[in-house]
Amino acid sequence: MADWGFDHVRLPFDYDLFEHDDKPYLYEEEGLKWLDQAVDWCLSRGLSVVLDFHRAPGQGYDREKPNMLLHEREHWLRYVAVWRMLAKRFASYGEKVIFELLNEIVDPSQYLYKALIRDGLAAIRESDKQRWVIVGGNLFNSIDSLKEIELFEDPYVMYNFHYYEPVVFTHQKAYFCEDLSIYNQEIHYPGSFPELQQFLNSYPEHADKNHMYVWEHNTKNYMEKRLQAAERFHQYTGRPLYCGEFGVIDTAPVDSACRWLSDFRIVRLDCQLSYSYGTCGVQCVTYPEIGIWNHIYLIFCRIVPKVI
Repeated sequence: MADWGFDHVRLPFDYDLFEHDDKPYLYEEEGLKWLDQAVDWCLSRGLSVVLDFHRAPGQGYDREKPNMLLHEREHWLRYVAVWRMLAKRFASYGEKVIFELLNEIVDPSQYLYKALIRDGLAAIRESDKQRWVIVGGNLFNSIDSLKEIELFEDPYVMYNFHYYEPVVFTHQKAYFCEDLSIYNQEIHYPGSFPELQQFLNSYPEHADKNHMYVWEHNTKNYMEKRLQAAERFHQYTGRPLYCGEFGVIDTAPVDSACRWLSDFRIVRLDCQLSYSYGTCGVQCVTYPEIGIWNHIYLIFCRIVPKVI
């Protein structure tokens, strides 16, 4: 990976790698050693590591239901305790190990997740004052949530969003998205969204998530318009910004995926964004014709500021 020009790895981990619900706060060394080993492998090859807390106790992803991570005090405390433990465990590691507080929080209340993030950051700072920490926004790290994200008076915090817009293209036919598996259309880039209005008329329960695409076109102009939110965040806050995930699912036409990814790289450079490339949770995909080799959550561009 280092030979290919990657400079760091975004390493996702779930809490049950080392902690179980029937034994809260007891961390199994066997699971933690897997995390240690992965970090050491990366560092030994000159790659930095983003430790991404991908799934915390009670974490849910339903926009309509309460997220139990936020509503059950025990889950909340266990989340904070994990970061307290990991901060101590990696305290002797240098700046090449970075903590990502939580992947894709979903908080229908719009308020509780901010308090959770504050508690997680405070737990890390108890033992490590200068560890770089990544903070994301609400609703799957939506780019639209950047304007609502809490800014910390902490010089070692950077901010994060994920970009899969338009989702109806990047996640087309995804088995894990009920609406798009029913819609089941092949969508091209550039192009439009065939029969989307008819689909929403037949399935109005999916209109809230997809109605905004009816009058849009899947083009570079749309991408530039959507990424203006990231550009404004960087311009007006002066804070470092990181696109922690972007990508196109393997069920999309390969030529369209390549064009979308190529345009994203161009627009990203204009916005001075660093980024990581994901595959929407399905099989690995490679696009060597535009210089992208993907293995889940490999990152091939420098974080801003240059800390790795």
